[in-house]
Amino acid sequence: PIVLYLPLVLAPFLLVATKRVKPTLVFAGVFALVVAPWFVRNLVVHDTLSFTYVQNDNLLYAHAAFVLADAENLTHEAAKDVIGERLAGRVSAPQPSYAELNAAKGTLARDILADHPLLYAKAIVRGMAVTLFDPGRLVFNRTFPSEAPDAIGLTNIVARDGVLGALRVLWQKDSATVFVLSAYLVFLLSVAGLAVLGVVPFFKKEPRLFLLLTLITAYLLVLGGPNGYARFRLYIFPFLLVYAHFGVVYLQILKTRNSPQSALPV
Repeated sequence: PIVLYLPLVLAPFLLVATKRVKPTLVFAGVFALVVAPWFVRNLVVHDTLSFTYVQNDNLLYAHAAFVLADAENLTHEAAKDVIGERLAGRVSAPQPSYAELNAAKGTLARDILADHPLLYAKAIVRGMAVTLFDPGRLVFNRTFPSEAPDAIGLTNIVARDGVLGALRVLWQKDSATVFVLSAYLVFLLSVAGLAVLGVVPFFKKEPRLFLLLTLITAYLLVLGGPNGYARFRLYIFPFLLVYAHFGVVYLQILKTRNSPQSALPV
Protein backbone atom coordinates (compact mmCIF):
# COMPACT_ATOMS: atom_id res chain seq x y z
CA PRO A 1 0.00 0.00 0.00
CA ILE A 2 2.93 2.35 -0.60
CA VAL A 3 0.92 4.94 -2.55
CA LEU A 4 -2.09 5.05 -0.25
CA TYR A 5 -0.67 7.88 1.87
CA LEU A 6 0.53 9.90 -1.13
CA PRO A 7 -2.64 12.07 -1.37
CA LEU A 8 -1.86 13.34 2.14
CA VAL A 9 1.40 14.66 0.72
CA LEU A 10 -0.01 15.89 -2.59
CA ALA A 11 -3.00 17.80 -1.21
CA PRO A 12 -0.88 20.53 0.47
CA PHE A 13 1.24 20.76 -2.70
CA LEU A 14 -1.89 21.15 -4.82
CA LEU A 15 -3.12 23.94 -2.55
CA VAL A 16 0.21 25.80 -2.73
CA ALA A 17 0.76 25.22 -6.45
CA THR A 18 -2.72 26.19 -7.65
CA LYS A 19 -3.72 28.55 -4.82
CA ARG A 20 -7.24 27.14 -5.24
CA VAL A 21 -9.09 25.61 -2.32
CA LYS A 22 -11.93 23.84 -4.14
CA PRO A 23 -9.83 21.47 -6.31
CA THR A 24 -7.69 20.63 -3.29
CA LEU A 25 -10.74 19.80 -1.18
CA VAL A 26 -12.19 17.65 -3.99
CA PHE A 27 -8.89 15.80 -4.34
CA ALA A 28 -8.63 15.18 -0.58
CA GLY A 29 -12.34 14.33 -0.34
CA VAL A 30 -12.14 11.65 -3.03
CA PHE A 31 -9.18 10.10 -1.22
CA ALA A 32 -11.09 10.15 2.07
CA LEU A 33 -14.15 8.53 0.47
CA VAL A 34 -12.01 5.74 -1.01
CA VAL A 35 -10.31 4.79 2.27
CA ALA A 36 -13.15 5.60 4.70
CA PRO A 37 -14.91 2.20 4.40
CA TRP A 38 -11.70 0.42 5.38
CA PHE A 39 -11.21 2.69 8.40
CA VAL A 40 -14.80 2.04 9.49
CA ARG A 41 -14.34 -1.71 9.01
CA ASN A 42 -11.22 -1.73 11.21
CA LEU A 43 -13.01 0.34 13.84
CA VAL A 44 -15.95 -2.09 13.92
CA VAL A 45 -13.90 -5.30 13.79
CA HIS A 46 -10.77 -4.31 15.71
CA ASP A 47 -11.87 -1.23 17.67
CA THR A 48 -9.12 0.88 16.10
CA LEU A 49 -8.74 3.26 13.17
CA SER A 50 -5.47 1.64 12.11
CA PHE A 51 -4.97 1.99 8.37
CA THR A 52 -3.30 -1.40 7.88
CA TYR A 53 -2.39 -4.33 10.09
CA VAL A 54 1.31 -3.88 9.31
CA GLN A 55 1.38 -0.15 10.01
CA ASN A 56 2.73 -0.26 13.57
CA ASP A 57 4.24 -3.70 12.98
CA ASN A 58 6.56 -2.23 10.34
CA LEU A 59 7.31 0.80 12.49
CA LEU A 60 8.39 -1.49 15.34
CA TYR A 61 10.07 -4.47 13.70
CA ALA A 62 11.62 -2.59 10.78
CA HIS A 63 12.26 1.03 11.76
CA ALA A 64 12.71 0.71 15.53
CA ALA A 65 14.53 -2.63 15.25
CA PHE A 66 17.10 -1.15 12.87
CA VAL A 67 17.71 1.80 15.18
CA LEU A 68 17.99 -0.46 18.24
CA ALA A 69 20.41 -2.74 16.38
CA ASP A 70 22.62 0.24 15.60
CA ALA A 71 22.38 1.67 19.12
CA GLU A 72 23.22 -1.60 20.88
CA ASN A 73 25.43 -3.22 18.21
CA LEU A 74 23.03 -6.10 17.54
CA THR A 75 21.93 -7.89 14.42
CA HIS A 76 18.48 -7.04 13.12
CA GLU A 77 17.15 -10.42 14.28
CA ALA A 78 18.61 -9.98 17.76
CA ALA A 79 17.08 -6.51 17.99
CA LYS A 80 13.67 -7.93 17.04
CA ASP A 81 14.03 -10.52 19.82
CA VAL A 82 14.76 -7.75 22.35
CA ILE A 83 11.76 -5.78 21.08
CA GLY A 84 9.54 -8.86 21.36
CA GLU A 85 10.50 -9.21 25.04
CA ARG A 86 9.79 -5.54 25.71
CA LEU A 87 6.48 -5.74 23.90
CA ALA A 88 5.41 -8.76 25.95
CA GLY A 89 5.89 -6.69 29.10
CA ARG A 90 3.57 -3.97 27.80
CA VAL A 91 0.46 -6.05 27.10
CA SER A 92 -1.86 -7.24 29.82
CA ALA A 93 -2.69 -10.75 28.63
CA PRO A 94 -1.10 -13.65 26.75
CA GLN A 95 -3.66 -13.10 23.96
CA PRO A 96 -4.18 -9.32 23.80
CA SER A 97 -6.80 -7.80 21.53
CA TYR A 98 -5.76 -6.39 18.19
CA ALA A 99 -6.36 -2.83 19.41
CA GLU A 100 -4.23 -3.31 22.55
CA LEU A 101 -1.39 -5.03 20.69
CA ASN A 102 -1.43 -2.48 17.88
CA ALA A 103 -1.34 0.43 20.33
CA ALA A 104 1.49 -1.19 22.30
CA LYS A 105 3.53 -1.71 19.12
CA GLY A 106 3.09 1.92 18.09
CA THR A 107 3.98 3.27 21.53
CA LEU A 108 7.08 1.09 21.91
CA ALA A 109 8.27 1.97 18.40
CA ARG A 110 7.88 5.70 19.01
CA ASP A 111 9.69 5.42 22.37
CA ILE A 112 12.70 3.69 20.77
CA LEU A 113 12.84 6.11 17.84
CA ALA A 114 12.48 9.16 20.10
CA ASP A 115 15.44 7.94 22.19
CA HIS A 116 17.71 7.83 19.12
CA PRO A 117 16.63 10.56 16.65
CA LEU A 118 20.05 10.92 15.01
CA LEU A 119 20.42 7.18 14.54
CA TYR A 120 16.92 7.12 13.06
CA ALA A 121 17.83 9.87 10.58
CA LYS A 122 21.00 7.96 9.71
CA ALA A 123 18.99 4.77 9.21
CA ILE A 124 16.51 6.50 6.88
CA VAL A 125 19.35 7.95 4.77
CA ARG A 126 20.94 4.50 4.58
CA GLY A 127 17.60 3.04 3.49
CA MET A 128 17.32 5.68 0.77
CA ALA A 129 20.79 4.72 -0.47
CA VAL A 130 19.78 1.05 -0.53
CA THR A 131 16.64 1.88 -2.52
CA LEU A 132 18.60 3.88 -5.06
CA PHE A 133 21.77 1.80 -5.39
CA ASP A 134 21.17 -1.76 -4.19
CA PRO A 135 22.16 -3.72 -7.33
CA GLY A 136 19.77 -6.51 -6.41
CA ARG A 137 21.70 -9.45 -5.02
CA LEU A 138 18.54 -11.36 -4.14
CA VAL A 139 17.20 -10.97 -7.67
CA PHE A 140 20.52 -12.06 -9.15
CA ASN A 141 20.72 -15.05 -6.82
CA ARG A 142 17.20 -16.17 -7.67
CA THR A 143 18.05 -15.92 -11.39
CA PHE A 144 21.42 -17.65 -11.06
CA PRO A 145 21.08 -19.65 -7.81
CA SER A 146 24.22 -20.06 -5.74
CA GLU A 147 22.72 -20.25 -2.23
CA ALA A 148 19.33 -20.34 -0.53
CA PRO A 149 17.82 -16.80 -0.58
CA ASP A 150 16.49 -17.18 2.96
CA ALA A 151 20.00 -18.00 4.23
CA ILE A 152 21.66 -14.84 2.93
CA GLY A 153 20.96 -12.75 6.00
CA LEU A 154 22.14 -9.56 4.29
CA THR A 155 19.70 -7.42 6.30
CA ASN A 156 21.24 -8.66 9.53
CA ILE A 157 24.75 -7.88 8.32
CA VAL A 158 23.80 -4.37 7.18
CA ALA A 159 22.12 -3.65 10.52
CA ARG A 160 25.18 -4.81 12.44
CA ASP A 161 28.16 -3.86 10.23
CA GLY A 162 26.77 -1.18 7.94
CA VAL A 163 26.77 -1.11 4.15
CA LEU A 164 30.57 -1.28 3.76
CA GLY A 165 30.79 -4.16 6.20
CA ALA A 166 28.10 -6.02 4.27
CA LEU A 167 29.98 -5.46 1.01
CA ARG A 168 33.18 -6.78 2.57
CA VAL A 169 31.42 -9.94 3.76
CA LEU A 170 29.75 -10.38 0.39
CA TRP A 171 33.05 -9.99 -1.47
CA GLN A 172 34.66 -12.65 0.69
CA LYS A 173 31.73 -14.98 0.16
CA ASP A 174 31.01 -14.58 -3.57
CA SER A 175 33.40 -12.28 -5.43
CA ALA A 176 32.00 -13.22 -8.88
CA THR A 177 28.52 -12.02 -7.91
CA VAL A 178 29.99 -8.82 -6.52
CA PHE A 179 31.83 -8.19 -9.80
CA VAL A 180 28.68 -8.62 -11.91
CA LEU A 181 26.51 -6.52 -9.64
CA SER A 182 29.19 -3.84 -9.36
CA ALA A 183 28.85 -3.24 -13.11
CA TYR A 184 25.15 -2.60 -12.60
CA LEU A 185 25.96 -0.36 -9.65
CA VAL A 186 28.19 1.75 -11.92
CA PHE A 187 25.20 2.22 -14.23
CA LEU A 188 22.99 3.27 -11.32
CA LEU A 189 25.62 5.72 -10.09
CA SER A 190 25.98 7.16 -13.60
CA VAL A 191 22.23 7.83 -13.86
CA ALA A 192 22.24 9.33 -10.37
CA GLY A 193 25.16 11.59 -11.30
CA LEU A 194 23.33 12.88 -14.37
CA ALA A 195 20.21 13.38 -12.24
CA VAL A 196 22.17 15.52 -9.77
CA LEU A 197 23.54 17.63 -12.62
CA GLY A 198 19.99 18.12 -13.86
CA VAL A 199 18.52 19.40 -10.58
CA VAL A 200 19.22 23.11 -11.10
CA PRO A 201 18.40 23.19 -14.86
CA PHE A 202 15.18 21.24 -14.22
CA PHE A 203 14.14 23.65 -11.46
CA LYS A 204 14.86 26.69 -13.65
CA LYS A 205 12.98 25.24 -16.62
CA GLU A 206 9.93 23.74 -14.89
CA PRO A 207 9.80 24.78 -11.22
CA ARG A 208 6.33 23.43 -10.40
CA LEU A 209 6.94 20.11 -12.15
CA PHE A 210 10.33 19.90 -10.43
CA LEU A 211 8.75 20.39 -7.00
CA LEU A 212 6.03 17.82 -7.73
CA LEU A 213 8.43 15.09 -8.90
CA THR A 214 10.86 15.87 -6.07
CA LEU A 215 8.05 15.57 -3.54
CA ILE A 216 6.90 12.21 -4.91
CA THR A 217 10.47 10.89 -5.18
CA ALA A 218 11.29 11.93 -1.62
CA TYR A 219 8.06 10.34 -0.39
CA LEU A 220 8.87 7.01 -2.04
CA LEU A 221 12.47 7.09 -0.80
CA VAL A 222 11.55 7.79 2.82
CA LEU A 223 8.76 5.22 2.69
CA GLY A 224 11.37 2.49 2.20
CA GLY A 225 12.44 3.06 5.79
CA PRO A 226 15.81 1.99 7.24
CA ASN A 227 15.73 -1.29 5.36
CA GLY A 228 15.30 0.25 1.92
CA TYR A 229 13.75 -1.67 -0.96
CA ALA A 230 15.39 -2.06 -4.35
CA ARG A 231 11.95 -2.70 -5.87
CA PHE A 232 10.90 0.86 -4.94
CA ARG A 233 13.41 1.96 -7.57
CA LEU A 234 10.89 0.67 -10.12
CA TYR A 235 8.62 3.59 -9.16
CA ILE A 236 11.39 6.16 -8.74
CA PHE A 237 13.54 5.43 -11.77
CA PRO A 238 11.28 7.14 -14.38
CA PHE A 239 11.51 10.33 -12.31
CA LEU A 240 15.30 9.98 -12.11
CA LEU A 241 15.41 9.76 -15.89
CA VAL A 242 13.63 13.13 -16.10
CA TYR A 243 16.31 14.70 -13.89
CA ALA A 244 19.00 12.86 -15.89
CA HIS A 245 17.57 14.29 -19.13
CA PHE A 246 18.18 17.80 -17.86
CA GLY A 247 21.64 16.69 -16.75
CA VAL A 248 22.45 15.54 -20.28
CA VAL A 249 21.14 18.83 -21.70
CA TYR A 250 23.31 20.72 -19.20
CA LEU A 251 26.42 18.76 -20.29
CA GLN A 252 25.63 19.46 -23.95
CA ILE A 253 25.38 23.17 -23.21
CA LEU A 254 28.73 23.10 -21.40
CA LYS A 255 30.29 21.21 -24.29
CA THR A 256 29.01 23.78 -26.77
CA ARG A 257 30.27 26.69 -24.67
CA ASN A 258 33.73 25.17 -24.30
CA SER A 259 34.13 24.06 -27.91
CA PRO A 260 36.70 25.98 -30.05
CA GLN A 261 34.03 26.77 -32.65
CA SER A 262 31.99 28.74 -30.10
CA ALA A 263 34.88 31.20 -29.76
CA LEU A 264 35.01 31.97 -33.50
CA PRO A 265 33.42 35.23 -34.73
CA VAL A 266 30.12 34.83 -36.53
